[in-house]
Amino acid sequence: MKPFFSVLVPVYNVDQYLEQCLKSLLNQTFKNLQIICINDGSTDNSLTILNNYSDKDPRIEILNQNNKGYGYSLNRGMQLVKANYISIVEPDDFIAAETYESFYNDTQEYPQADIIKYAYWNFHNDSAEKKIEPSNSSSFTPPVESFKISQYPQLLLYHPSIWSGIYKTEFLKENNLYFIEASGAAWTDNPFFIGSMCLAHNIIWRNKKYYYYRQGHLTASSNLTDCKVPIMRLLDIFEFIEKNEISDFGILLCVYKRVFHYIDIVCTHKNYFQNEIEPLIQKVLKHVDPNIVHTELFSRQEQQTLQKYTEERKYIE
Repeated sequence: MKPFFSVLVPVYNVDQYLEQCLKSLLNQTFKNLQIICINDGSTDNSLTILNNYSDKDPRIEILNQNNKGYGYSLNRGMQLVKANYISIVEPDDFIAAETYESFYNDTQEYPQADIIKYAYWNFHNDSAEKKIEPSNSSSFTPPVESFKISQYPQLLLYHPSIWSGIYKTEFLKENNLYFIEASGAAWTDNPFFIGSMCLAHNIIWRNKKYYYYRQGHLTASSNLTDCKVPIMRLLDIFEFIEKNEISDFGILLCVYKRVFHYIDIVCTHKNYFQNEIEPLIQKVLKHVDPNIVHTELFSRQEQQTLQKYTEERKYIE
């Protein structure tokens, strides 16, 4: 029987959490899953764990490769997808038992959806009480359930959380939506998030939370070691925007907000090296329209950041 969902699990050195992730997938009340685990050259016991679980359940398929990075792993997994819908589960996270049953019900209610996006739980593993709290996106409450991102672009302000949703396989393939292939985690979720949201004709938002996003450990993909990486991904986003001639004011505003946020992260980071990073920041800000930034929608600090890294001076006295 053809699987209804293909689940991509990109694995790299997560043996401490991997079993919890796999158990949460195998214990789903909805069983018709293809689970594609891409082992990206792990040097711990991750591959052994994958093999043990694959022996027990044929739904788990293992791709084993030398270390190529997050984006390459997901792209390779996409080549093996058999289902009409794709989802991603990070190997250090886990999901509620009813997740895919609820996803299935939503696909039946909204067959026109290219993307069905969900809120999620932040799971604080390092606290004694294993605290959970709702994602910031839980406050996103569009008055309609089906929309294009130009109608409610504020969704672009939140964490990309590409794993808190499902994607119609046909939509991704028709629009050639794949991941940037860079080493490591490399923030490659950002261009995929912006690209998929901007090209989707029907986005469904469900303020339901099934996904537990683990916080506060060294193997998290958010752990930044190279400050060039976020800026490079911003350049990838602008390449997409210009290639697809995206000019919607709301979309650009939200992308610019992400730009200034990432510049602030980079410039206050311990691994910031001015001579390496400043030319990249200047390159990014050449793509930013100052007429949008110099409105009441942007802070004085954001406007001054634009002024600092560009030759444009006339708006700020």
